[in-house]
Amino acid sequence: VVATNTEIFLRTMLHVLGERYDYCVSDVSERDCIVRNLSHALFLRPLAHSEAMKEGRSTPLLFTNSTGEKNESLVDEVLRDIATRQTARGGHAAEYHLKKEYNDRCTPFFSHYAKGMESKAHLRSRELKSHVGLPCLPPLCDRFRSLLALASCDMLHSTLVHWLSKAVNPNYDNWREHTIHQMVYLVGLISLEEECYIKGA
Repeated sequence: VVATNTEIFLRTMLHVLGERYDYCVSDVSERDCIVRNLSHALFLRPLAHSEAMKEGRSTPLLFTNSTGEKNESLVDEVLRDIATRQTARGGHAAEYHLKKEYNDRCTPFFSHYAKGMESKAHLRSRELKSHVGLPCLPPLCDRFRSLLALASCDMLHSTLVHWLSKAVNPNYDNWREHTIHQMVYLVGLISLEEECYIKGA
């Protein structure tokens, strides 16, 4: 129960600090949001064109200003930029594979990933021997900039230190690998924000 509650809290903090690809929240474009959605879908597995288009259309707030219809032409343009089209084995329809340079932009804690998909993202990273790490985050809009105070919150730091000390203690056996991944990743996000703050000071 402790691990489950901890995971819920960590997942919430990861989303609050790390999920910024919404142009109401940070300085990003419609294209940026589509790239993020599609690259995370393609990171898990190659997709047929229809599947990739469906993932792209699921991007929040993806509408044209004039008609209110889904901007499918932009989705298709992004797909061709970030993925290569390869013929599937056995003569099946062609599939789109994420280009290597986009692998490092993906995170296993993407907000649209279910828990099982997070595990698959970790495994995929190991298969590719790539670093699924800390992509550069866009700056928050003024109204949400106060969220960054969480990254420097002493109570959050103390909680993470306490949990990590328990996680490495052999007397506590209820800490799952997934929970430790979340904690380490959150520490990385906090460190990244502090680095950005120092550079901008």
